[in-house]
Amino acid sequence: MLPEETLWWPGLDKDLEKVARTCVSCQAVKQAPTVAPLHPWVWPMRPWQRIHIDFAGPFLGKMYFLVIDAHSKWGEVFQMNHTTTTKTIDILRQLFSSYGLPEQVVSDNGPQFASEAFQQFMQGNGIRHIRCAPYHPASNGLVERFVRTFKESMSAGKNDGLSLTHRLANFLLTYRSTPHATTQRSPCSLFIGRDIRTRLDLLSPNLQDQVLSKQAAQKDQHDHHARSRSMEVGQPVMAKNMLPGDNWIPGVILKQLGPVSFLVDVGEGRTWKRHLDHIKVRDLPDPVSDLVPEEVPVGGAILEPDVVEPNLNTPIPVTRPGESVFVIESEYTTSYT
Repeated sequence: MLPEETLWWPGLDKDLEKVARTCVSCQAVKQAPTVAPLHPWVWPMRPWQRIHIDFAGPFLGKMYFLVIDAHSKWGEVFQMNHTTTTKTIDILRQLFSSYGLPEQVVSDNGPQFASEAFQQFMQGNGIRHIRCAPYHPASNGLVERFVRTFKESMSAGKNDGLSLTHRLANFLLTYRSTPHATTQRSPCSLFIGRDIRTRLDLLSPNLQDQVLSKQAAQKDQHDHHARSRSMEVGQPVMAKNMLPGDNWIPGVILKQLGPVSFLVDVGEGRTWKRHLDHIKVRDLPDPVSDLVPEEVPVGGAILEPDVVEPNLNTPIPVTRPGESVFVIESEYTTSYT
């Protein structure tokens, strides 16, 4: 029987709807509300500006502490035997010593993060601690997605025969060197500014090795008819003239500018920069003193090197042609024939 069949008053239907809407028991069994619109985190402009942290486990007999950088998606994973506030602060202090202090740290409302000691650690380092809404993992979705990727990768390799530490190292190497779906860049390229070397690099030739090989082949071909030369500062040379006039101009080496480049002084305040191919050695004439014999003093005589002028008070022996005489115990120091 409907109410309006036994009684009625103006606005009866509206009043009945109001009673139904305000009924606590009725509201408790109603369907869950529609999902709220997504509100993405603002992407930081610098690495390590905002990090997201969370625990994972027990998983494979261990607890894990995960950290991910919001800018580069660089991830860190630490095995933990005890997930206390003190151990958590020790790991963060180790990270901060390597990468510096972030501006913001995002976490859930776990007891480690809600403790007074953790709040003091954040405030003492000038870090803003943002705690997400309780029981809403999507609010800290970046690290939650990292946790899921970590568990999937570690579970997939459990039959490889590798230790847990080995598998964790392989996961971090692969994750950090693989382009991220959001940034389209590898975390390492955004975090440390370069791609890290992996075994996949062995499949492609090294660019530096290719360049060095080509340069060596080019040098061997060029040097086949070349001759090694060296120039010293102050050395007289002939420098190639690139201006109208004589083809070669005499000059002096002033400075070596490079392996095969020199600065040449060509006189009149001019200096030329020339390649070794445009420089040749200039030979100077011998000094004049080496070509002119010594002058004989006026009134003097040129003595043989082994002759000493005799004493004029001693008679000089006279000999006939073809005869020889020897003076013994005389004041001559050299014999005459």
